[in-house]
Amino acid sequence: MHLNKRKNVVVYLVIASMFLTLSLAFSTIGELRQEVCHKKETIEGMNVAKEELEEEIELLSAEKTEQEKHYQEELDEQEQDYEEILKDYREEKEDLKEIIYQRYETYQTAVNMEGDQAPVLNSSGFTAGMFERVWNNFNASNLKGSGEEFIRAERETGVNALVLASIAVHEAAWGDSQLAREKNNFFGWTGRGGFDDFSTREESIMTTARTLQASYLSRAGSYYHGDNLEAINIRYAEDPEWHAKVADTMETIARHAVINPWEKDQILN
Repeated sequence: MHLNKRKNVVVYLVIASMFLTLSLAFSTIGELRQEVCHKKETIEGMNVAKEELEEEIELLSAEKTEQEKHYQEELDEQEQDYEEILKDYREEKEDLKEIIYQRYETYQTAVNMEGDQAPVLNSSGFTAGMFERVWNNFNASNLKGSGEEFIRAERETGVNALVLASIAVHEAAWGDSQLAREKNNFFGWTGRGGFDDFSTREESIMTTARTLQASYLSRAGSYYHGDNLEAINIRYAEDPEWHAKVADTMETIARHAVINPWEKDQILN
């Protein structure tokens, strides 16, 4: 009897242990299922985040590509602008070299007293300021401000500005002659009624430059005998030494106009 009771107790205990084990197992399985579900949700969330991150990376990559393209375009434009600036600078440098060379040659010709033999239709390389320096040095008040007028005449007609200015200084006694003061006639022009009267000094300068170019220096001109002052002298002035006197004036103006006659060597080298 007692043995049976003990067996029953053991059976009950085994059964209870089995139920407890099953209960714990089911509980663990449930927890595992919840954990698996949670992990699935976490993984799904991570996948969504990954997709969003990939989309964001793609957008950023596209923006970066667009910015790089924009920056490259700006860089190309700047490089093109730089090339244009460099090209202009090189051209200006070459122009400057040519001007300095012309100035040097004009100076050398004048100081060597060869101005009457040099071609008149050539660029002097001088500037308006250089002439104004001379007028100030010699206190030639009636010529002050004419520097730009001589330069404009050279640009329009090709007649050397130093030659023009030297003729004016010689004919008008540095601008102090009565003709220059009363009639703006700086070159001694005469007509049928006497000495010509000009409304302005610049009109006198331009008229002389155009007349020299068309009538004295052009092969088709009625007074053409050559392209230098000595040839102009034949029909322009009665004084046979006029060309030498103008050349002497050229030497005086050149020496006072050019502060540094060796600019050519400095720039070309």
